Amino acid sequence: MLNFKTYVVRLAVFVLLLLFLVVGAGLGRLVIAARPWTLEHLRLLDDAFASQPAWDITAVFTRLAGPRCEIRLDFLDLPDPLEYQFTLTLGNRAFIFTHEAPAPLGTRLSANSVTDVVILSLSDCQPAADTPLLVQTPAETLQTTFGASLAIEPLTLQWVFYNPFWPAATPIQAWRRWDGAHTGPRGERHGLHGLLSAAEKHRIPLTLYDINTPLVLSAIQAVGGTPQLDRMQANGLLFLPARRIPETSVWSLDLNQDGLVLEARQRLLNALLARLPLANASSHLLHQPILIGGDFQRTPWGTYEYADFAFTWLTARPYLKIESASVETRATSAHTSALSQPLTLLEASREMLSRAEPALANNYTWLLTVLAQASQWAEHPIPHSECTDLCILASDTLYAVFDPQGGRLVFLFAGREQVIGPTAQFFIGLSDRSQWDLSKGQAADPAQIMGAFSDPDDAFRPYQAAITENTLRFFSTDGREKTYRLTENGLQAAFSPSLESQIPLALAPQTRFQPAWTEKYQLQRQADSVRLQILDGPEVTIKINGEVRAVNSFLEALPFLTLPENPNIELSPGFFLPFPLTVVDFSASQLSIQVHP
Repeated sequence: MLNFKTYVVRLAVFVLLLLFLVVGAGLGRLVIAARPWTLEHLRLLDDAFASQPAWDITAVFTRLAGPRCEIRLDFLDLPDPLEYQFTLTLGNRAFIFTHEAPAPLGTRLSANSVTDVVILSLSDCQPAADTPLLVQTPAETLQTTFGASLAIEPLTLQWVFYNPFWPAATPIQAWRRWDGAHTGPRGERHGLHGLLSAAEKHRIPLTLYDINTPLVLSAIQAVGGTPQLDRMQANGLLFLPARRIPETSVWSLDLNQDGLVLEARQRLLNALLARLPLANASSHLLHQPILIGGDFQRTPWGTYEYADFAFTWLTARPYLKIESASVETRATSAHTSALSQPLTLLEASREMLSRAEPALANNYTWLLTVLAQASQWAEHPIPHSECTDLCILASDTLYAVFDPQGGRLVFLFAGREQVIGPTAQFFIGLSDRSQWDLSKGQAADPAQIMGAFSDPDDAFRPYQAAITENTLRFFSTDGREKTYRLTENGLQAAFSPSLESQIPLALAPQTRFQPAWTEKYQLQRQADSVRLQILDGPEVTIKINGEVRAVNSFLEALPFLTLPENPNIELSPGFFLPFPLTVVDFSASQLSIQVHP
């Protein structure tokens, strides 16, 4: 009779043997190659595409691995779940492989439906270089030898995109450019973050045009993307040319949930086959790198899963060589965290208008003249008052610009610091294009807030102006009056009758061209006042003889922007205001604006 100890030992041995058999059977299907495959191991490139991608072998590799030999088969597109069926004949040894049965005795098989690569390992296999190798699928037959030599230059690929992050003038625009819920060409999740993350994972160098400007880099800071840009630049994976994209041919390869679509794979392989020595060795064009990318917002490369699978497939193929862009391009890149050349207010608005629809921009170019005049006054501040098309009230510390069309305060400056400004200074096109009316001048884009203190029923109601040394009075034909007076450190306003309106605070907007700029704004609201401050910078306080009805600011969107866009949350108005605006809605007969530069 067995004692208990002997029984336990035998049971343990039985379990170990059973586990060995199970694992061994699994290894018949799965083996992980420790060494990378190189062009040295390439024996054959197929120059014809089979009718069924799952039966189409595009490349054959072989190599010795100790007492075993390994054979790699690159398929055009293996299905998921895996399906395969082929016969391998090496010398006088023949094997049938199918997904429906274990690998033949003495063989191991590894298959990957993402890379579309099958690796076979044969035991007791030391074939000579001239040993015939035959691979047959239901659609094709490929013949080579175990040690065949195939001279070919790899196909060089470079990734170049333009228009990756514009417009991004408002929090919602920046959020959707970075990680939008349904912003892809086919409604997929899409954004620059998806492309960058996939490229960083696979170490794919990217060249991105139209990003290396303070307007765009400040928006990327707002969504929390600056650390990733800095990290990829430091690792040689990201180049941000300051110049515009050169006139050159860029391939726009389509992607889907499986990575590169079939046509894109075939196009790349055809370009590779053209480099075979017998194809056209004399053409230097065949040795030029292929640029992949294009208009980023029109390509699916911003969908992380698509790009991840595509990069996995591409980097698995030694005959495809991925490089960064040229030395000239790299030399013009910039370190994003520095924002080393911040724009002036005038330059920022000029750049914004240059990117806008020209016909719409024509209605707002006058803002550039006003900003230029304000800058000139800041250099030599002197008291001044006048009314022509616009009205100016200026002291030696304050510069205010008014428009008789609406009796509005369009701009307010305290020395070099801007305090109030219209939304059109920062972005035009806030309205849907279908709502534009190019014949209406300042009202062409109806969603714009063209300054403070406009009438709610008609923002551009005509007023007559009467101006004295430091006081401006507007009056309309229906008896409305608005009176503005410069004070030592701000402005006082009175309205008859009481006014419901808005004040677009644009306090020190150049702050957004500084590192960590989103952390510098501090906003406080009370029942009859609003205070906005820049950390270690200017502040403005609005005191209202009436009611603060609402305060909407880009600041309320910031906590959400570092997360993927959630299409199910309700968006507050601050998501749709241009950076760095805060808009105060009020009802009052009098108010004061106090500024401390």
